[in-house]
Amino acid sequence: MIVILRFRAPDGQWPALRVALDALIAHLEGCPGLQGLDAGRNVDEEDLAAVVTRWDSPRAWRSAFGGTAGRAAFMAVAPWMVDEPSAYLDLDGDQINLPRRS
Repeated sequence: MIVILRFRAPDGQWPALRVALDALIAHLEGCPGLQGLDAGRNVDEEDLAAVVTRWDSPRAWRSAFGGTAGRAAFMAVAPWMVDEPSAYLDLDGDQINLPRRS
């Protein structure tokens, strides 16, 4: 499973977003099921950034939101998140998307 989170930090907000992103990345790197993580700033539009992760399953990704630390890490970046779908199953479709509470 691939998750692409995009962020927009207009009007000189990049330093604040960078601090929040560093905290989010540190949190995600400690989550079970994370297979890989890349983060970067857009080449053409410097107010855009992305965090791209690969997970064992949708359940692993969703569990990253759990607990106080998970909620705090995601709430810190929420003001800059681009509102768009972010989670993608692999094209071969061999993963099962289980409901959040199953």
